[in-house]
Amino acid sequence: MQDKIQAFIDSYESITILVNKSINNPNKRFYISDMGNKTELEILASYEEYAFYKYIARFIPSIQLYKEYIVSDEDNNSTILRSGSIIRTPQFEYLFRYDGPLGVEYTKEKSIFRIWSPVAKEIILELHNNGKIEKINLYYTDNGVWQIDVEKDLEGYGYIYYVRTFDKLVKINDPYAISSSSNGELNYVIDINKLYKMTNKKPYFSGKYTDSIIYEASIRDFTVDLNNEKKGTFLGLLENNPTKNNIPTGLEYIKELGITHLQLLPTYDFGGVDDEKKNKSYNWGYNPEQYFIPCGWYSMNPNDPYSRINELLKLIDKAHEMGIRIVMDVVFNHVYKYELFAFDHLVPGYFFRVEADGRLSNATGCGNVIATERYMASRFVIDVLKFYAKIYNVSGFRFDLMGLLDIDTLNNAYEELNKIDNTIMLYGEGGSPYRQSQGNHLW
Repeated sequence: MQDKIQAFIDSYESITILVNKSINNPNKRFYISDMGNKTELEILASYEEYAFYKYIARFIPSIQLYKEYIVSDEDNNSTILRSGSIIRTPQFEYLFRYDGPLGVEYTKEKSIFRIWSPVAKEIILELHNNGKIEKINLYYTDNGVWQIDVEKDLEGYGYIYYVRTFDKLVKINDPYAISSSSNGELNYVIDINKLYKMTNKKPYFSGKYTDSIIYEASIRDFTVDLNNEKKGTFLGLLENNPTKNNIPTGLEYIKELGITHLQLLPTYDFGGVDDEKKNKSYNWGYNPEQYFIPCGWYSMNPNDPYSRINELLKLIDKAHEMGIRIVMDVVFNHVYKYELFAFDHLVPGYFFRVEADGRLSNATGCGNVIATERYMASRFVIDVLKFYAKIYNVSGFRFDLMGLLDIDTLNNAYEELNKIDNTIMLYGEGGSPYRQSQGNHLW
């Protein structure tokens, strides 16, 4: 422990204060201050633990998690009051569950930016346009939501957030962004009405899983041997360059297999690759980074706000024309690097499962496990699925390590997707489900 004292809100009953042994004494006293108002904390218990002494103080009901407080001792050793285990309490779930809009709500007259973080102390929006940068502070509203209305036409503007939950500002992407520059450097504000308009309806399908014939393919692997600039991309799958033996390629080849569904390995934006230096590294796509955004590695123009989106839309539209439905392979059991993922900076300790000793669970073997049983994490999963079902007309989702998602999230996802299209299929890798439920669906 570097600081002489540290303080954490661990529940709606208690604050935990850790004191370095070098400054501890039998008559220790602690105070909490907010904007100059100083109040002594009531100590409920204390005991020695490893290299420090732990004090448990009574929680003060007037504390607001988005406000900044300083905890100090009788010798003026001080620390900021951090959110701790409180973010995993039932009370927190109840108080901060939010079902309203998130991300950017665009109109020509104004854009509304919303991001969820009940414990952030400061969030700054940074707008980029033609080399000019403008910084705007968001304000806290309710249910953990921060918001700012920018009253001008922001179409095509790049943006990024800076969030401070503890000591310093950290740069993050918008977890609900739908457009991005290459390698996630910036998100973009776009007009969703200007996206490519699909012209072909989904091919007929009974909805019975046993009637499906599914073929799995990787965008990159299926097209990388093409002898043109579109190889390894969404548009490459649209190319038909027959072989010397007159065997078709791309979707034309897949069509001849007589399948009903094409299951694409992850097509959302993932890490471990370079969007511009496409041969620098290789990845299947099981490294989620930006869930609502098609992968820039598969795009002909990953820096264009609309290009990668339209390319995937065109691919799905063409597949429908050829009698093929599209299934997305999705990864909601882990993210690429938890320390870079926006949610861990917005609400530290909430989005990922932890063991009894506080360490992140590694049930995935990838260093983190998404806590889908928590309301806002579950909502995020379902929002992503509904987005692709509505905007991209996707016909199914195959879940990587499906057994690590909680049953309630899967059942709720099934019900919500069924409202959009009752022939959408959900399936995934087997394994013991994370949590049993009274739901009627079988996975």
